[in-house]
Amino acid sequence: VPDSAEELADRIKQIIKETKCKKVNVIAHSKGGLDVKYMIENFDEICDDYCRQIEKCCGLTQNFVIHLNGNKDEQPSKFGLLRLKKILKVCDKCDINLCVENLCVENEIPYIFRHLKHKRLKICFDTGHQNFLTPKLPMLKKYIKYIEVLHMHDNHGLKDEHLICGRGTIDWGEIAKGFKKLPQIVL
Repeated sequence: VPDSAEELADRIKQIIKETKCKKVNVIAHSKGGLDVKYMIENFDEICDDYCRQIEKCCGLTQNFVIHLNGNKDEQPSKFGLLRLKKILKVCDKCDINLCVENLCVENEIPYIFRHLKHKRLKICFDTGHQNFLTPKLPMLKKYIKYIEVLHMHDNHGLKDEHLICGRGTIDWGEIAKGFKKLPQIVL
């Protein structure tokens, strides 16, 4: 895990050079995530950290994936929306989509997309998280048009096992039906 935005950009440039890709997707983590208590105390620090990472990735990536709330006990809030708005301004400037990954809290994705309308706000759909953290959230029915990045792996519905697809309990037939509605996804 890179220690700084500069190190992140350097690693991405190295990957692009070695693989001869034009761009890569970036998955970024910041200490504290959207944990409300941490975020209130460190709002500017966290926002600035993500913003610096995105600015350093200008021209290197089309999608910047972030993990938001990693704690089932925390709920989305106005503070989180303010933070996302600030980050989205930088995404606009850099022509990068901000993809929020589905995590622990079932009302997080609905809350964000109900309160924020922005062309750069997208979703990284994590099949494993859906199966064991938020199985009741209708990601492929209600939020399909926002899915820009896929994180596909399997589990048995109890923890984040990152198994090869088909080795757990995810219904891949249902997942495939949902993906057929995504023109940018090739199955």
